[in-house]
Amino acid sequence: MGANQSNVPTGTKWSDIQKDRKKYQDVELPDIPYNKMKEVCVEIDNTVKDSKYIKEYKREIRDALKRKCAKGHSPKLFRLQDKCFHPADEAAGKGNTRKDMCKELCEGINLVIKDDVIDALKEEGKPASDKAADQVIWRLVYERMIDQIMMHGERIFKKHQKGLQADESDPELTEEQLQAEEEERLKRRKKAAELRQQEADAWMEETGEGGGAKTKAVEEEMKKRAEDSDEEEEDDDEDEEDED
Repeated sequence: MGANQSNVPTGTKWSDIQKDRKKYQDVELPDIPYNKMKEVCVEIDNTVKDSKYIKEYKREIRDALKRKCAKGHSPKLFRLQDKCFHPADEAAGKGNTRKDMCKELCEGINLVIKDDVIDALKEEGKPASDKAADQVIWRLVYERMIDQIMMHGERIFKKHQKGLQADESDPELTEEQLQAEEEERLKRRKKAAELRQQEADAWMEETGEGGGAKTKAVEEEMKKRAEDSDEEEEDDDEDEEDED
């Protein structure tokens, strides 16, 4: 055996693991209040679900499946997903790519949890600058967004593996239907932006001389949104069971 060979399996050497932990510690997600984190996750999930990108991504997944099967190949989920990211970006077009979606989400979510992220970083003894908070928020948004995109692709793949028609659950929409969806999406974005502004105003009032009257109203609205999101998640789970 060569002098450089070792009986220690790759990736299990404790000293190397500790070095990696120390090296990447600055990008670990800090503890963020549960209600805020839930609100952020719902916002990301709904944005992905309603995006033009996800429609193009699902179309790319289906087309790739058909091509593989036509050639007699055995498709692999991770290979399909990896090969469909960039074509979906091109099909979605400028303003609707993953990068555009991530940027838009980060700008909105910054207003909701940035102060909480800075406080959490301070509690953990990490650098608590605006730049560090922006990095944490970007990573949170990006990872959640990619997880959601891949989840939609996985549903199509699993349906295909069961021998079901993968196209049935997502039929092609007419121009009128697409326009109606876009208008509804814009309404939801406008409402979300208004709520974020209310939260910012309430925070300013609470830290100033206003007495916090707006804060209570905003908390009630956030609580209602959280309850509504729970109901939507239950409905989505039922729909998925029906599709399967």
